[in-house]
Amino acid sequence: MSLFSQLKTVQGQQWLVVDKVRVPDIEKLAYLYIPNVEVVQLFKGTPFEHLNEIGPVAIKYTAVKEFEALLQKNSDIRTSCVLFSVGDNHEEESLIQHFQALHYVIIDDAPLFFRFYAEPTWEIVESNISDEDVNTILGPFDALSWIDSNLIVKSIKRKENNINKKIKLPYKLTSNFGKELI
Repeated sequence: MSLFSQLKTVQGQQWLVVDKVRVPDIEKLAYLYIPNVEVVQLFKGTPFEHLNEIGPVAIKYTAVKEFEALLQKNSDIRTSCVLFSVGDNHEEESLIQHFQALHYVIIDDAPLFFRFYAEPTWEIVESNISDEDVNTILGPFDALSWIDSNLIVKSIKRKENNINKKIKLPYKLTSNFGKELI
């Protein structure tokens, strides 16, 4: 059974963002299972850099069979990651900066550390998210996907007619899920 491999794009990029608190050996696993892997520590160069050892990582994803099998077997990894996909080529630096900016968002006029890489977050957010917030969360990406508890891949995607406008920092989310995340 393939999970994220079914989302593989011919062109563009996919980035798997993983919570190192729940999967402390994710970097070792990525280097073991994914050839020529690229791993970026997302707290590096941010105000959260002092937490880098436990901070999330972004892995340039190539959907190899062995790592897909690991996702299927290991619920800690599966529930602690999301996959961002973009069809066009973008500078990696801008993609990483977007991930870094997503950690600190404003919801209900209050700052929140947004753990956007945890599957339980998306079970809460999925049904209550506005098109505007989809645009903000996706930034330069076209889709965000996660694997639910039934091993079903779910996604949020930008609507075709929804143009990605320049978003100001810090990101502000306005959907009705704010209180549920706290």
